[in-house]
Amino acid sequence: MAPDKADAALNQGQFPKTASAEAGLKHIVSSGKFPNALLFTGKSVPEMEKTAVELARVVNCASPGKGTFSRMACLECRSCRKITNGMHPDIIRVVPEKGVIRISKIRDLCSALTVRANEAFKRMVIFQSAETMNTEAQNALLKTLEEPPGDTVFVLLADNAESLLPTVFSRCRHIRFKTAGETEIREHLIRTHGIDPEYASICTRTANGDGRKAMLFAGITENETKTATDWAARRTWLIKQVEKLMHPAGHGAFGPMDALVTAERLDREPELLKDSLTVIRTFLRDLAVVRYTRETLVNTDFLPALQQIAGKIEPARVLSWIGKLHEAELKIESNATTRL
Repeated sequence: MAPDKADAALNQGQFPKTASAEAGLKHIVSSGKFPNALLFTGKSVPEMEKTAVELARVVNCASPGKGTFSRMACLECRSCRKITNGMHPDIIRVVPEKGVIRISKIRDLCSALTVRANEAFKRMVIFQSAETMNTEAQNALLKTLEEPPGDTVFVLLADNAESLLPTVFSRCRHIRFKTAGETEIREHLIRTHGIDPEYASICTRTANGDGRKAMLFAGITENETKTATDWAARRTWLIKQVEKLMHPAGHGAFGPMDALVTAERLDREPELLKDSLTVIRTFLRDLAVVRYTRETLVNTDFLPALQQIAGKIEPARVLSWIGKLHEAELKIESNATTRL
């Protein structure tokens, strides 16, 4: 856990904000009746993070105004400046480590919340990628949501609510954010960041409507560990490895040792694993549909390879690979050994 750091780069060139989400938050602030927990869902994660910080400013502002939600905070008082600069001791961010929020982090959080807020009117706990909490972590958090500290508001940010336990979901006021359209994200990458149109389409479809992920795959933003990754090169490597692994026997196919080497490299970079599996999933999905249509393909730059493999492998086998990949993802989320 660490105090929230307002990342200025993250808030530049964002997609249009959701008016209904802002209206709902303004109503909550104006009424003075704060729910114990809010759940923000939507594909525009940067927008949700920015709005969570705006909410923290608004509810703790010394001189709040009466304009639109984003203009209610004065931005000049001591509290607003501290929150904007990421220096407020009562604005806490909970982030995944190696793609998961584990029970140990929730226990540390709950222990810290037993002490009164230092100076905030409402202490804010912002969960980035709340859907990455494992079951044990969610159950630990549930106890605090049922009997929360009176001066604390929890804000859970998630691209969807499907991974949250119904008991956790039911304790939150749900605020839905607009999902940016594929065309909107693609044009944003091309016009704002100068990404090649074909690669912008690939990044957008790989991200499945998540503007932040599209920017990650395009090399515009860093991953959650703040390390830069050449995703264009990594994506090419991933797809070529999978292509070799599934190549029909007798055409230079990889053996078990080659598969283990690939798995070992993936294991060495756990912070990249979830997004790496996303890339692999898009290639398998393309392989399943390429014989029927090209319009919905993600990896258009690998069309010859897709056509060659699809012509020699039965669709049922491809579907079984997709199922196995899904099983592997579930096992990894349950703390199974990544390499296995």
